[in-house]
Amino acid sequence: MTTSINPSKVPTMDERHDFNQLAQGPPFRNLQGHLLQQLGQWIVSGGVAPGEALPTEPEIAAQFGVSKTVVREAIRGLAAKGMVQARTRLGTRVRPKEDWHVLDPDLLGWQLGTEPDQDFLRDFEEFRHAVEPTAARIAAQRARPLALRGIQTALERMRASTDEPDTYFNADLDFHEAILTATDNRLLRGLRDAIRAALTVRHTNVATVLHDMKESLPHHERLADAISNGQADEAVAAAHDLLALTERDDARLANRRRRQG
Repeated sequence: MTTSINPSKVPTMDERHDFNQLAQGPPFRNLQGHLLQQLGQWIVSGGVAPGEALPTEPEIAAQFGVSKTVVREAIRGLAAKGMVQARTRLGTRVRPKEDWHVLDPDLLGWQLGTEPDQDFLRDFEEFRHAVEPTAARIAAQRARPLALRGIQTALERMRASTDEPDTYFNADLDFHEAILTATDNRLLRGLRDAIRAALTVRHTNVATVLHDMKESLPHHERLADAISNGQADEAVAAAHDLLALTERDDARLANRRRRQG
């Protein structure tokens, strides 16, 4: 059985992405990309559960006003991300979440369309602990002048925008991306888009419990100085201290959610 597209049987947009309402968004230049994003957000938000089947290709095509070829390509995109699997006579079904390619930037970005649960935030912080201190150490040992300038440029933008949260946060994203670039490690550089997307998801949720943007600035300055001075051990320590600050913010968010029931 496929998932019904009856709006009375699918959560509303305020809670999840209703299939009918997905087709009412602004048109994209790339129809396939638009459909991929909309279906991906719908699945991530729980509109169709693992093990359940998506609506048929003709149903999706009619709902969005696109060809079945566009539908097929969008579903192939979902399959490439490990989210769905097409089987003869069984339709296209959502795969278990543990099979999803969670580091895919699109998949991480789709979390913006829903509220990540506490497990997601925990998993992300553990991932950061596994990656960022090591990246800081390697950057301190290996960074070239151009890469160091990238870190310092992002830091200067942070210093100049402590009273502008959105600008500060975008500079913060560039700061962390610049450190991964400075490692000159192709695998770590390959994580830049994933880290950026996941940090965006996290910030969207924890921004409500942040007290002051300026609070994190000294931690970023310490990390940048250690990398610029080639102090590998200090860079690792600074990265861990910065992560401790983010863990505190995550704990604040968890406490708020518990109080709200």
